Amino acid sequence: MTEYDAPALPQERLDAALRAFDDAAHALIGPRFQVRIAPDGRRIVMTAPSVYDEMTAEMAGRQGTAFGGVARSLPPLWVDGVDFFREVDGEVAAWAPGELGGTPARLNYLLGWAWTPLDVVQLDTYSAYLMRWVSLASELIEGRGAFPLAAPCPKCQASEVVHVDNAGEHVRKPALEVSMRGAECHVCGEVWEPRNLTLLAAALRCAPLAGVVSSPSCLPSS
Repeated sequence: MTEYDAPALPQERLDAALRAFDDAAHALIGPRFQVRIAPDGRRIVMTAPSVYDEMTAEMAGRQGTAFGGVARSLPPLWVDGVDFFREVDGEVAAWAPGELGGTPARLNYLLGWAWTPLDVVQLDTYSAYLMRWVSLASELIEGRGAFPLAAPCPKCQASEVVHVDNAGEHVRKPALEVSMRGAECHVCGEVWEPRNLTLLAAALRCAPLAGVVSSPSCLPSS
């Protein structure tokens, strides 16, 4: 056995697990940094809200309470957002039951905990959860502006799909959904890229939205 294939010592494994946990926690609750190139060629480092904070803002915006707390004409419930916070906040609260703050406070509390080599598996599990939530939040945020179409899918003719939330409840929603990424049927999986939305509009016999060439104007069902 050479020094290159020697097994990691307990402290080395703990150090690696702590680095991964720190990185994963900050990926969810830490500020993000973006590099922009100014017109004169200078590189400017800008900060952006954390993924968790952006999801919080997105939740308020979709519920119509981001500006003054008065609900606008928006859907009464963003099911995916509610599911996200139910899972994240509930799970992290179970990790740090002695900390009474919210998810960011609890994660910072855990980052300062005196972990031992016996906690490596637990830390690795926490890191996996955190990175999955970061990925899920990114998908939900990228899908902003998505809206359902009150029309059957031209391919499979399905009109509705049943979504099972994290509480195990069955929620019905239209099968077709349109966003900036295009359109998708959540039953058969058929996808229409943005450049093909005119074909979808023709198949659904929808008129194009005013001023928009490639978006169907079928309204979501009430």
